[in-house]
Amino acid sequence: MDQNLLTSIVMIGLMIVAFYLLILRPQRKRQAEQRATLENLQPGTRVLTSTGVYGNLVRLGERQAVIELSPGHEMTVVKHAIVRVVQPGDEDLEMTSARPGDEVPEPLGPLDEPVDEPEYTDSEVQNSQWRSYADEADDDQADSEAADDQVDAGVDGDEGGSVSDDTDDTTDTNRKA
Repeated sequence: MDQNLLTSIVMIGLMIVAFYLLILRPQRKRQAEQRATLENLQPGTRVLTSTGVYGNLVRLGERQAVIELSPGHEMTVVKHAIVRVVQPGDEDLEMTSARPGDEVPEPLGPLDEPVDEPEYTDSEVQNSQWRSYADEADDDQADSEAADDQVDAGVDGDEGGSVSDDTDDTTDTNRKA
């Protein structure tokens, strides 16, 4: 029995060591690398976020970073969302499925063209929201009034709204017995 107990203790100890070497140690190493990466970030550095977005760092705070995606387009992210600094060759700048020799269509136009959207004042937006809420409330009230009218008329055509009882007297006598 002493030898079985000793063998069990050794096996449990080996499993703990294996768990540490295979799981905990690599995780701590990755965390240390991530921490070092975040501490060494400087504005102007090209980075990759955990969602796969590439950008140039514009500003860094304690918890957040502002990334410039393209000239004039910035995005604020949590600092821990920055996975790594982009190295040369990491980005595939030619995002096309065309093969050599295929004709590539011309772009439709510049992306910076203004879109003609009507401008609303805050009061117009609020009024339209209140109107839609009021319309929904009116529709709900009309639906409930229609349902009340149906109940008052009776489901099966009775004017008093009572439900007819078509049960056998035998079921009542069976219950009494």
